[in-house]
Amino acid sequence: MGWDESGDFFTVGTTTATGSSTGNISYSFADFKCAAITATSGTLAGITSLGLNAGATITAGILDEDDMSSNSAVALTTQQAAKTYIDNNAPEAGVKFAFESTTTDTDQGAGKVWLNHGTPSSATVVYIDDVEAGGVSVNAWVDTWDDVSNTVARGYLYIASYGTTNAILVYKVSGSVTSASTYSKVAATHVLTVGTISDGDSIGLTFVPSGADGSGDMSDVVDDTSPTLGGDLDVGSYDLTSASNADVDINPHGTGNVVLKTDLVSIGGGSEVGHISSNSTQDLKLSTNSATNSGTIVITDGANEAITLTPNGTGIVDIQGSMNSSISSTGKAIVFGF
Repeated sequence: MGWDESGDFFTVGTTTATGSSTGNISYSFADFKCAAITATSGTLAGITSLGLNAGATITAGILDEDDMSSNSAVALTTQQAAKTYIDNNAPEAGVKFAFESTTTDTDQGAGKVWLNHGTPSSATVVYIDDVEAGGVSVNAWVDTWDDVSNTVARGYLYIASYGTTNAILVYKVSGSVTSASTYSKVAATHVLTVGTISDGDSIGLTFVPSGADGSGDMSDVVDDTSPTLGGDLDVGSYDLTSASNADVDINPHGTGNVVLKTDLVSIGGGSEVGHISSNSTQDLKLSTNSATNSGTIVITDGANEAITLTPNGTGIVDIQGSMNSSISSTGKAIVFGF
């Protein structure tokens, strides 16, 4: 061990020089062993073995392997290699498959997903093998993707590949799922492409179904067989109408009545005579205040039946415009003067 004047450092080495040698001495570096090395500054260079207090011994140095192929228990790795390995092996969200670039309508093997077009944005069918990458059957799951009746989208399919590729494809399931014996054909409409998914990339499939209500589920009010209003119905400038000369029925439940909250009810379509009639063979009765303290006019249904005018209490029937306009309900005879 000595001081190397030319390099300004202490060194440990071996030499053939003897005690009588003069001038520059040639030597070779040798191993150095000690109980501990403490450095306050500078760089420790050329170290090939480093013993750690925890007991692990690093004897294979620091490796820069992106695939960690050495799988060594006595080597460290570089930051770049660690990042690349994690990026390439981080699990994708969803059910795991492998992406296949082939676009034909034929089985591409277990655990594969492929499209019917080489350009993802132009694809209209997503092919999915009946088993995922680990060999578990997903056929029953994929078959449910068209269960929701929704003309906009049965649901949304996400095909994701993370890591160095960081890519995702999003499709609307816009039609039926068709079984092809060993794989399924899903009718789809492209929504989004981020990045590029290449042949053989590990991918994750996630399906989010649409709700059974909302846009596309009910295209016409007739689809709701028992509608209930949550507020007042404002017809705006439109009419309540019917098709094919059908009646417009207002049918209260049980003993309920139809109440028109207005001071004027207009009858007739402008070109027709206004007409009030009872429904079916019932009499027609006219009164005020639901016949409480009110006279009535009753048109009796049937041929040759009477029209009965009944004042309330001591009231009279008052026909304006005649010479004897007041007619008592207790009179023996009614005389009209003209």
